[in-house]
Amino acid sequence: MACLPWFKLPTALPSDPRVRALERAVGPAALAYLVRLRAWLASYAPSGRYSGPEPVHALERGCEWGGEEGALVEALVHAGLLAREGEALVDLEWAEEQAVHAERAASEAARKRAARAAKKAAADSAARANVPAASAGRPADVLPQSHGRPTAVPPEKEIEKERETEKKQPPHAREGEQAQSLGQQDLLPHEPPPSTEPALGDLLDADFQALRGAEYRRDRSDPAAMGELLARGAPAEIRRRWRIGIAVTGYGRCSKWADLVRFWNDHATAPPERSGARPGKPPARSLNRDDYREGPVEAL
Repeated sequence: MACLPWFKLPTALPSDPRVRALERAVGPAALAYLVRLRAWLASYAPSGRYSGPEPVHALERGCEWGGEEGALVEALVHAGLLAREGEALVDLEWAEEQAVHAERAASEAARKRAARAAKKAAADSAARANVPAASAGRPADVLPQSHGRPTAVPPEKEIEKERETEKKQPPHAREGEQAQSLGQQDLLPHEPPPSTEPALGDLLDADFQALRGAEYRRDRSDPAAMGELLARGAPAEIRRRWRIGIAVTGYGRCSKWADLVRFWNDHATAPPERSGARPGKPPARSLNRDDYREGPVEAL
């Protein structure tokens, strides 16, 4: 029977009168001994009944009991938590608390065994189907019989034959086959060819170098920031807003990828050209000699 990866433990167990009786017999560690006992049963006796060799010694060792041998089992039996059935020891609460879980684990283990067996049978069948049948005439991998004994084709002959075939092909055909073989090397049937475009992070680094004139230094916050950026927009849009954030000064300036996450909405559009004047006011003009005359002062 399959072992149980976990087992149920009632919340009322610490205050159970039987646990109190066990405490009086073995001390305050009685609950710990009981939990270890059930963990050991889940691993080595998922039915709750242990009938292996030296059951008393095995159970007490599983509970990490350090007292006199047989004393812990006797206390468990006296408290009504364990029972003897001939040479076997049985947890009296196991059938009620763990039976459904144990049956489910056994059913799952049986299902996995059946799936493994079916997979192995399918693999064996496919291997048998791929074995080439013997030809009625002369096999292709042997030379004509010499003195009644077939001789295998030497590897050098095969290599020489392939070279002769390649020489007969035109150069452009050989180049096309080599390019095709290089392009499809190590690719599965469902796998697309590898992309030759640079990674988004490298493009953002290059933009930073071009606009700031300094190397972008990555830190531990960048992987999380990149994931957040990819969740918000396409790589082209991320790069466009990143270039805006690098170029601006003051509010919204981006020096890290995390800054772009923070100012994502602010850089949806490029900022207007700044002339040095406040928005909504006419640009200032330079002062001249007439501005120092007495009288009303014009707005500069």
